[in-house]
Amino acid sequence: MGAVVSGWDGGGTKTGVVCLDEGGHLLGSARFGPLNPNGAPPGEVCATIRDALAFVRRFGACEALVVSLAGISHREAGALVGRVLAENGYHNALRLVGDQEAAFEGAVGDTGAVLIAGTGSICHGRNRAGETARCGGYGYLVDDEGSGYAIGRDIVSAALRARDGRTPPTKLDGLLARTPGWADLSDIMRNLYDPGFEKATIAALAPLLADAAGDWAADAIVAKAARELTLLAVTVIDRLGVATERVALTGGVLTGLRPVRRAVEAALTARYPALLGFEPLADAASGAARMAYRMIGKESDLHA
Repeated sequence: MGAVVSGWDGGGTKTGVVCLDEGGHLLGSARFGPLNPNGAPPGEVCATIRDALAFVRRFGACEALVVSLAGISHREAGALVGRVLAENGYHNALRLVGDQEAAFEGAVGDTGAVLIAGTGSICHGRNRAGETARCGGYGYLVDDEGSGYAIGRDIVSAALRARDGRTPPTKLDGLLARTPGWADLSDIMRNLYDPGFEKATIAALAPLLADAAGDWAADAIVAKAARELTLLAVTVIDRLGVATERVALTGGVLTGLRPVRRAVEAALTARYPALLGFEPLADAASGAARMAYRMIGKESDLHA
């Protein structure tokens, strides 16, 4: 067996792993459990690292590994991942990057931007001069507008305001009441304010927008999310001058909520008619693997 490089896209619920051979060709890919220490218990993170390393080693000795994580700016998160990798015998080239960087490498590759709207939201780009820019991604307390969390929060707010009589009735109230775990006010308060609060619980409400299409409150939330996401992309596109490049749209909101995606595509197309397109070329794990391949002085043709 020859040398192997690998890219991992680590999330709060699942981790994508891609392995390339020394020629840059795909050896295999797999999914494992959570890897992000900011959103998963340390024991689960350790188990994911062990399982992922075992998978990579099936193909040979790993020369370079790139691990992408949301919230990598938290030093403790990176330190934990690095320590557990070392404890499991990995001592070769290692790079920890933000999830937006790996998403960009996979979705765009060279020049352009990637707009991500999942539980959180962020835009990252690079131009032909090698300059990079990011916008957003500062967390649910102060940012993440247009994300699944922000949409879920706005759905709960709209339902409660209508229930109080502060606004006209909305379909979102009834839909929320029929959602398991959100039936009454005590459920809502527990989900929002208990110590075990999870952003994903609120973000999981975002698909209710599709069921309430045409409702005044749902349409207002769609418009707000699209406006905020478009602003993220416009800021990066204008800063880098990439108005004729690809702007890939990724994440559960932009792949699963068609009304939001259509509104974002329409706004960006109207402003930048020469954009190359919105579809990502590959996923974030492939992007991380591409970065790992570059660490050994080579360039992968995953986008060919």
